[in-house]
Amino acid sequence: MRFLVDENVHLGVVDFLLSLGHDAERVPSGIRNGKVIALAVKKDRILMTHDKDFQDEVRYPTVGTAGIICLRIHPPRLPALTESLRRLFSERTPESLRGRTTSLTR
Repeated sequence: MRFLVDENVHLGVVDFLLSLGHDAERVPSGIRNGKVIALAVKKDRILMTHDKDFQDEVRYPTVGTAGIICLRIHPPRLPALTESLRRLFSERTPESLRGRTTSLTR
């Protein structure tokens, strides 16, 4: 899977994704939400973020996106994030994420 990881996500998540063989890159710091989603669409990457604003389908429609994964894991410690992501990857395919917002919890 191809991911665009928001700057608000633990740095270790990119390394974790790469270790599983995924293609992951980080959002450059300081980019506003509208440009983040546009970048994800342009690069055909699943956006991974803690920003709950991206769950607003009116402001950030997912049609035409590779998908959005909103990490709703608190506290957002790396072991909890990686465990939840492993579970998600075992249950879902890239096609099932496309054009949808997925809220990931523990």
